[in-house]
Amino acid sequence: MEKFIVAELNMTGAEHLSFNTCILEKLHKKNKIRKIYCSALHYQYFPNTLKKIPMDNVKVIDGKSRRFFSKLCIEIYNVFRILLRPHKKYLFLSVFPPVLCLLAFLNIIFRKRITVFLHGELNGLRELNNNITSYAFWVKLYFKSGLYKYIENIVVGEHIKKGISEVHYINPDELKYINHPIVPMFSNKEKDIDCASIGYANGKAYDELFESISKLDKPFIHIGMVSNVLYEKYKSSCIKFHAMPGNALSYDRYLSLISRTKYGIFMYAHDYSFTTSGAMLDAMSNNTVILTIANTFAAYLDSIDYPVLSFDSSEKLFEQIDNLPDYDDLLKKHNPIIARKRFSELSSDWVL
Repeated sequence: MEKFIVAELNMTGAEHLSFNTCILEKLHKKNKIRKIYCSALHYQYFPNTLKKIPMDNVKVIDGKSRRFFSKLCIEIYNVFRILLRPHKKYLFLSVFPPVLCLLAFLNIIFRKRITVFLHGELNGLRELNNNITSYAFWVKLYFKSGLYKYIENIVVGEHIKKGISEVHYINPDELKYINHPIVPMFSNKEKDIDCASIGYANGKAYDELFESISKLDKPFIHIGMVSNVLYEKYKSSCIKFHAMPGNALSYDRYLSLISRTKYGIFMYAHDYSFTTSGAMLDAMSNNTVILTIANTFAAYLDSIDYPVLSFDSSEKLFEQIDNLPDYDDLLKKHNPIIARKRFSELSSDWVL
């Protein structure tokens, strides 16, 4: 049975941790992984079950880095290092957009079976920035040139297919679509945290949220990473940060906190029509009601009857925080178990 060489050359640390962990565990259970190539910093966050898989450490510049040319050169080196090995089947968990073009071009020559997952880089299809260092330039080139036809592309998000179908130079039927795998519900019986913000706290939206919370002066926690600026500004307020600036929570600690939370707040700045929120799905897997600024992905979750409270503006969301509906009543009105089943139906068997 042919196994995958699996590579994460684009993300490091806790980036994409929920997605990568779920995919790797699914493959590992089917004995379909020969080796993982990723950074040691990413590997250290894996659960112990995945640390039995052979791993090669590679240098990775984090996905949020603005060092475009350094990141490009390092990732190109890593791609050649992996593809020149005598193997036929490769899976890239995420790919820096310029390297998508390189992978497809190389596969015209090497004729290997290469599969890539497409995530937030698809937002580039709707962006107007065509600078050579932008995601938009490379994602559009990848699809407009037809290079995407030379490797297998799996779009992470069923709801994205509609947006893809509206891009005239892409044949949506030549791509595969899966929903982001959902992590199992964390083993925790108590919902003792009324409300928490979840995700990477950075920028104006989270600043406004924390300012509003600090005025209420009620106990509140943030689950996830936080920027140094926001940590310093609010560390003496009623808000408790469970991770220090620049650090991520361990995966188990992160899920444990979400599982204890009744209402999770997500302050996203874009509409998620071309990407999926892993953090929202971590909330979904643990019966945490989602509070968010209205976006396409939240609307999709609402359409499958998961409890979501969407607001047209951050101001309306802030007003609701001190007047939330009864948690148990919401779970009676909606059925998270059925919603998760509906969502997972398209996430089960993508591996051949």
